[in-house]
Amino acid sequence: MMFKEEYNSEILKYSKMLMYNISSGNMPSMQEIEVEMRNAALKDGAKVLLKILSDLPDSVGETLCEKCNSEMKNIGKRSKELISLLGNGKIKRRYFKCTNPECKNHSFPKDIRLNIENTSFTPGVRRVMAKTASDSSFQKASSDIKEYCGLKIAAKDIERISEEIDAELEKADIKK
Repeated sequence: MMFKEEYNSEILKYSKMLMYNISSGNMPSMQEIEVEMRNAALKDGAKVLLKILSDLPDSVGETLCEKCNSEMKNIGKRSKELISLLGNGKIKRRYFKCTNPECKNHSFPKDIRLNIENTSFTPGVRRVMAKTASDSSFQKASSDIKEYCGLKIAAKDIERISEEIDAELEKADIKK
């Protein structure tokens, strides 16, 4: 996969603006430079990540229904909003429907493959949500994630994801 110049456009844009400001005698603080360069790098990284995830094959081999083992039919592509540690954006993935008229099952194999089924939050974001929420209130976790990662995530979403992760951990402990 060739990466085009568009994938580093934010870094280039910020770098040019920064150099112009410095040459004009307007020197920002080191902290401002770091924060803005990080923001630019994250935006560029998000573009690359979303492109890679959109181009990733939805499944390997034949797609069979997990409920009745019938063949699944590709209905077409659907987009999905994704919130990653690099930022927000949309990916494209294929929507499959079971060919068995009695079954009516449907799925997005790419969502299952990427561990984003029934959620817009990537595993990395969910981990950060659970970790920050375990150390403080959900509201404080929301504020911390905004400050450290630049992501706006509602306290209610952090609470919901944290509870889901707790339930998964409890289930894993019971199986041991």
